[in-house]
Amino acid sequence: MDRKELIERIVNELGEKAVPKLVELLKTEEEPETWELIAEALIAIGPVGQDALYEEFVNSISPTPVKNDPYPLSLANALAESGDDRLKKHLPELMKYYDELGQLFIYDIMVELGEYDESLTDVVGYHLLDSSSQTENVELAVVILSKIANEKALDYLIRAYSEFSKQENRSVVALILEGIYRAVVSNPQLEEKLRTYEDVEEILEKLRALLEEKE
Repeated sequence: MDRKELIERIVNELGEKAVPKLVELLKTEEEPETWELIAEALIAIGPVGQDALYEEFVNSISPTPVKNDPYPLSLANALAESGDDRLKKHLPELMKYYDELGQLFIYDIMVELGEYDESLTDVVGYHLLDSSSQTENVELAVVILSKIANEKALDYLIRAYSEFSKQENRSVVALILEGIYRAVVSNPQLEEKLRTYEDVEEILEKLRALLEEKE
């Protein structure tokens, strides 16, 4: 029985009674994928599980966060996806303890919670187009901009498509195309804006090919 099956069995058989056991398991595991799995299980249990997850998040950053610790960000991400507004008050303080990649994860959480202003688009866009950005930072910037899904975010994604196409970086180009697609699906008004770009026919053709591959 793998971890996922074990956790599902605990949740199904014990329900809320599984919460203490899951929290203890969360504390002892070291793999981010397992943190995510347990966090999702706690949220699936309901308010009792979500409250326990939030409490563990608070404990993980108290009295002060450990510099660049991925653990609290993993918990916060799960809570953000469930729309837990209690996170909002912690995010500005967390920013002080993380490098660029960690800060991008926090920006992603802010966007999930709707806790950001328009200037964030430029901040994330800078990371996307900065030639010194690590690939992981670029990939996360694409994800964030696709969630912001405003005209300026689309501008950055199109510029990035052009830049990375010149570099023949196929994996990043594919991710950017997916980001453009997600942005337009999220905000259909962007479709009209998309059609104003010089590379629109090429982009649409590659998007169709990409979607066909996924079917």
